[in-house]
Amino acid sequence: MVRDVAKIASELPTEEAHLPLHGSSRELPVVAGALDLDTVWPNSSPIALRGTPGLQLDWSPSGLADAFGDDACILEDCEVPGQRMKTTIRSFFEGLVTLNSGDETSGSILKLKDYPPDMTFKEKSPNLARDFQIALPGPLYTSDEGPLNLANFFPTNYLYKPDLGPKMYAAMASRQDDIHHGSTRLHMDMADAVNIMASNGRALWHIFASEDSQQLRKFMTHRFKGLGHDPIHAQQVYLTPCDLDALKAETGVVPFTFEQLQGDVVFIPTGCAHQVSNITACIKIAVDFVSPQNLARCSCVAQELRASQAASECLEFTNLLIHAWM
Repeated sequence: MVRDVAKIASELPTEEAHLPLHGSSRELPVVAGALDLDTVWPNSSPIALRGTPGLQLDWSPSGLADAFGDDACILEDCEVPGQRMKTTIRSFFEGLVTLNSGDETSGSILKLKDYPPDMTFKEKSPNLARDFQIALPGPLYTSDEGPLNLANFFPTNYLYKPDLGPKMYAAMASRQDDIHHGSTRLHMDMADAVNIMASNGRALWHIFASEDSQQLRKFMTHRFKGLGHDPIHAQQVYLTPCDLDALKAETGVVPFTFEQLQGDVVFIPTGCAHQVSNITACIKIAVDFVSPQNLARCSCVAQELRASQAASECLEFTNLLIHAWM
């Protein structure tokens, strides 16, 4: 599928989407200013951070278009799994400059994920990578040199060292309704993750507590068909407001919700299923890390991914432990 991103952008309505209030959720705890992960992370609960110095360089669509120019990329359609579009970074980001909501005519809500796909961010753009590392809260845990980030104990020349990021994610806006499928469907990461909103955007997060995972799986298995061995790791479902109401009514389970704005940081512990729907076009940058507090959960998710027919476990958890304790 090859389409003109600028044409898709020109078809989009320009009114700003508004976030509806929804009763089947609870607010995500938000910390203002500096964050002491040693204090809050032992609870292994999701948390958001607002009011940090944040990213200092130009992460706007136009700035990234200038930085990465004519690099080829593959876009995904958030509404049609498996549907892809070939374009350039410049074309995509120029199309994001004026976007506020999805394309009601064609249904195309395009997404760039896991960029760059074939090298580290540091290799692709040392300056932007350094800006991200400086902006990371809790660097002892989250940075690529942090001594409490166990992923850093892989040898530098280790052949199968996993690329945990940072990676960039950018997508057009989705609709907050019972028809659309969000920007990132429900899934569970193999490690802890931290996500920074780099652009002037708004995104709605739903994050489930790890202890609710089994009830969530049972609900999804009964409500949706054909999701295979594990409905969360299948990464095929976005829980709409109607789905969330049914989940609450049937199980009592409600997710944490958070509206992420520019500069806001979201911490997602491994084992916490989550999904995202962009209210406006957004650019985010995220990195995975492995904290000592969540090793048990990390092991469980690794086993789930190995057992799942829909996902692969690329953290090499056993080898990570060996190198971390050598």
